[in-house]
Amino acid sequence: MSLDRHSPVCVHGERIMVNSRSIRVAKQVLRPLARWIDGLTDASPELTRLLVDLEQAPDPLPVSFIDGFWRTASHVTKDADLGLRAALCSDRRDFEVLEWVTSSAATWRSACDAVCRYVHILNQAAEYRLEVCGSKAHVIMGSSQSSRRETTDFRLAVHHLGIQRWFKHSWSELAVWMRHDAPADVSLYEQVYPGCSLVFRAAFDAFDFLSW
Repeated sequence: MSLDRHSPVCVHGERIMVNSRSIRVAKQVLRPLARWIDGLTDASPELTRLLVDLEQAPDPLPVSFIDGFWRTASHVTKDADLGLRAALCSDRRDFEVLEWVTSSAATWRSACDAVCRYVHILNQAAEYRLEVCGSKAHVIMGSSQSSRRETTDFRLAVHHLGIQRWFKHSWSELAVWMRHDAPADVSLYEQVYPGCSLVFRAAFDAFDFLSW
C-alpha cells in the first residue's frame, strides 16, 4: 500500500504527517519484535496498542514508525536485551527475499555479500557493505538512521541467525563488533553468537572474519 504525499500515520496512538519521499522499511521487519510482544503473558496496554498500530499501519512503513515502535517497546519493557530477544523470535518468513538469496550462496562470505546487495528491498535505511582488507573481511552493518543498543543488537543478530540457518558453522575467528558499551551480562550474546568473539565499543557494527 502506498501513502499519499503527506499522509497521516498512527505511531502509538499519535498521528503524524509523513512525506512519501521519506525512507521506508517493510512492515515485516517488525514481525520478530511483534511476535515477542505477542508472546508475553502480561503485556501492558502500551505494548498491546503497539501491535494494533502495527496491524493498521500502511506497508511499507516510514522509518519514523519503526523508530517509535522500538522506542516505546524499549521504554515499556525496560529490557536491555530486547533486540536480541526479538531476533531470536525471527524465522525465515520475516526476511524471505534475503533468506532466498543466502540459500543459494556457496560460502558465508558470499551469503553476506548477497544480503548487502539486496537488503534495500526490505530496509531503505540499511547501509550494509562488505570490505576486504588483506586476509580479513568485514561485513559492516550500518544505518542511515541513528541506532540504539536494541536496534543495533537486532540488526546484527537477525543477520547472523538468518545466515546460520544455511551455514551451520561456528568459527572461533568470527568476531561480532558492536559500537555500544559492553553490558554487565553477556550471556544472551553468547547464546546468539556461540563460539564467536564479542567486541564492544568497536569502530563500527560489523562481523569480522577471515576473507577466504
